[in-house]
Amino acid sequence: MEVDVLHRLAGVGTAVADYPVTVFESLLCGDFRYCLEYGGDLRAVFGVHFVGRADMLSRNDENMRRRLGIYVAEGEYAVVGIDGRRRDLTRYDFAEDAVHFSFPFGSAAKPRLTDIVVIIIPFQDGFINMNRINYFDVHTHIFPEAIAPAATRNLGRFYDFKVDGNGTSAELGDVSLRNGVSGVLVLCTATSAHQVRKVNEVAAAECAGMRERGLDVECFGSYHQDETDPDGVFEQAERLGLRGFKVHPDIQGVDIDDERLFPLYAYCEGRLPVYLHMGDGRPQYRFSEARRLVRIKEKFPRLRVGAAHLGGYTAWEESYILAGIPDVWFDTSSSVWAIGPERAGEMIHMLGADRCMFGTDYPVKLADTEIPLFERIELTDAEREAIARGNAMRFLGRNG
Repeated sequence: MEVDVLHRLAGVGTAVADYPVTVFESLLCGDFRYCLEYGGDLRAVFGVHFVGRADMLSRNDENMRRRLGIYVAEGEYAVVGIDGRRRDLTRYDFAEDAVHFSFPFGSAAKPRLTDIVVIIIPFQDGFINMNRINYFDVHTHIFPEAIAPAATRNLGRFYDFKVDGNGTSAELGDVSLRNGVSGVLVLCTATSAHQVRKVNEVAAAECAGMRERGLDVECFGSYHQDETDPDGVFEQAERLGLRGFKVHPDIQGVDIDDERLFPLYAYCEGRLPVYLHMGDGRPQYRFSEARRLVRIKEKFPRLRVGAAHLGGYTAWEESYILAGIPDVWFDTSSSVWAIGPERAGEMIHMLGADRCMFGTDYPVKLADTEIPLFERIELTDAEREAIARGNAMRFLGRNG
């Protein structure tokens, strides 16, 4: 069967049969489920080819069908691209980027629902992109491999929750690519002033490694309230290509409106975004109450702020006072799994869907579980796509 598929694909106008092929079991269940992976540069252009029966694709799983962009109706078969346009069974443009195609396996006539077909879906660095939506994960953390086990253990103990990832850039890249997350924002944290420069330098190097895998990676550097040479930190960040700064008040033991952080806010105002961990219901960790961010924005009105965790992890009832404040943005990290998709949707609409961004808080959670949860939030298609990627691009000051 695999050879026949190759010859048929070759007949479309490309010498697919000349390339080495590995056959392995695909993610789709049932009979005739094989995936053909092409080696070398070809796979970056042609993607992954799924062979499967159209009736199984159409009747098994509505969510799978939607994510693959497949449209199946009685007596006909077609594929809908990410742009919403349907592709027929007679014209193929394999050079077109990030759309879904179909290829009939069987007779030349219009395939029946029981015919075997080939579906081409986006493919990145050896992983299958099962999502129609292009995601950008705006809230991730990574650690050097040598300290990642201890760092993730300590993180879980500090917040008393299970950390799902191992905290390495390698795993973050794997998880992102296999879930159709085309880019990530890495946020750095330093527990003392003397760590800042080393943390930022190492993070920049780790991010460069992920970019080599084809990921779109941005990095925000760390900043500590006890820094004695703020200008030196800012100059290093510019040299390393860091696009903003992160403050984690719980870990750093500082109120976000502490005047020792004002040099950072003054430098970034009108220039770079600042990302803040927000919220913590425990009385000893009230460093980032929403009212403190209100005070910051009163003093630095042109400061662009990312308010993590929908504005207040375990203190979401306080986030409402942040709604409508100019240039305050929010992410879904460590929120949807904690409060559920229904309440998360209510909060997104209260805070403004045009100011919310998708985030996993990796390594706390993985895109494997966070994307399905996010997809259960009641949103319009336009809102979902904006939160998945578009809003992050605007927050970062990018066009796409």
